[in-house]
Amino acid sequence: MYGDPDPVTQTCPLESCTENCGTDDCAAVPLTVSCCVATYPDTPTLVSPADGAEITYGTNVTADWNSIGSWGYACPTNDNHYKICVSTVSGSCNLENTRTDLTSQATRPAVIKGNIYWSASANNGAFESQSLTRSICVEGFDSVDPAYVSAWSSCNSSHQRTRTCTEDCGTNNCTGTPLVENCIGTITGTLFDASDLSSCPADIGTNPLYISLRYSNANFDINGPWPVISLPVGTDASGNYSESVYASLTNGIYSFDYTDLISSGRAAGIKTECGPAAATVTDQGQTVTKNTGFWRNYGGWWQAKGGSVYGDDNLRSIIPSSLPTEMSLILPDPTVGNRRGLLSYGVPRPANMLGSNPNAKVSTSLWEIESKYSGQIYDWSFYDNRFNLFTTTAWSSGQPVNYTATDTTNGYKILKSAGSVTSFNYSPSANQFVIFHINGDVTVTNDITVPQGSFLSIIAKGTLTFDPSVTRADGWYVGASLAFPCHDVGNNGCDEDDQQFQGKGSFIGWNSISLERSNQSLNNTQPSELFTYSQDLFLNAPKPMKYYTKHYKPFIP
Repeated sequence: MYGDPDPVTQTCPLESCTENCGTDDCAAVPLTVSCCVATYPDTPTLVSPADGAEITYGTNVTADWNSIGSWGYACPTNDNHYKICVSTVSGSCNLENTRTDLTSQATRPAVIKGNIYWSASANNGAFESQSLTRSICVEGFDSVDPAYVSAWSSCNSSHQRTRTCTEDCGTNNCTGTPLVENCIGTITGTLFDASDLSSCPADIGTNPLYISLRYSNANFDINGPWPVISLPVGTDASGNYSESVYASLTNGIYSFDYTDLISSGRAAGIKTECGPAAATVTDQGQTVTKNTGFWRNYGGWWQAKGGSVYGDDNLRSIIPSSLPTEMSLILPDPTVGNRRGLLSYGVPRPANMLGSNPNAKVSTSLWEIESKYSGQIYDWSFYDNRFNLFTTTAWSSGQPVNYTATDTTNGYKILKSAGSVTSFNYSPSANQFVIFHINGDVTVTNDITVPQGSFLSIIAKGTLTFDPSVTRADGWYVGASLAFPCHDVGNNGCDEDDQQFQGKGSFIGWNSISLERSNQSLNNTQPSELFTYSQDLFLNAPKPMKYYTKHYKPFIP
């Protein structure tokens, strides 16, 4: 009888032999005989991919393992081969269970996202030995796919927005994906002089025609729940600005403060907001356009009322567009039936005589003409000769004026000064008619008032100057030149704080009239010099001031 088989030698040993009576038969029996014993093959060792490896979705994967040392025995013969097992559930082969004679297998688990499990087995036809199971993470992460990275939320009250990130099985893709970010928008626009514009041009910031109207390098402030990201705020050399600000759906409202621009003197105030006064920035990357038009700070200008104006040359008065009332050079005088005057000039009408204000005009009646004056020059020399026909009194600067009974009888008093008058401050009383004939310059240093029914005239050989402190002067003023200088402390330019000069009567400068007064805070609404014609002074002019250019004498045959 033979014993249990030896799997190593694949033999069965003789354990016993019994004869019935003899002794030689067992001696011929073999001690071992061949016998087949089925055994397990060795277990494969996995090489790659490593356990937990992350594979990009759509990538072919090659599973690799080591060759085994022994295939064992299968009875009667071996059928040696490997198997690759791939599944979505550990312990199953629901994706792939493929036989192969190789120690690697190109499989395709990357077509299914998520965790994939795989193992290799050695099979000799009788027994099978399976390796440890490894997992593979097939990651389909795509940053633009909302299944993985959600859309951004609205910008919250802290000027931030958030989103979520999900991976199929990995851990490294979301690490590099920002889930919180600051919401930043842009406020852009143009600051410009809108004084002469009736609306906000859509291309104010780009059209070359408007470049002279844009405020370049102008500082201003933008105020909101958070400071502007880059300070300071201001326009560029073209008058445009672009500022980054934080955005919020709930409180992204920004207001504008133009104090710096206005206090610099470049603008007088806001004329038009070109839409809302504030800019609302609610979303990431949003651009809000905020243009603003301003009134310009007009320089000093002059105006007449109820009388005619003549200028031989360089006749000019820049009438602001910001005037709340009639934008005329010559206004009607409501006290004398709305009388208007005529504008005449000795040369062709000067270009931009009234500035660029499209609503500026000579007067409501539009009376104007080019007509050069070529008549008598009624200056100091003319009256020096004429006054030889009348009683005159010598007078000098600072000397009091005594209006006597004789003067009342004559109906006038002519005072002649041989030199200049540095401080003229005389105002006539009721029923006084006084003429000053000054051989030199005159500076008026006090307000001059002429009562109804009286008369005053100053005739200067030189320049007749009205000190900046003088706000009113009634009378007839004749000089080689008239000067209305501005207030200038330190002789470094006009201080822009002049009071308005109101002249009532007639003002004649045979060579020139210089009008320099200016008040930056008032120029936009009133003239620096206002000249009103006085019919009362004309009617009360005494005989020495009257000169008939024609004398009518009836013909008697």
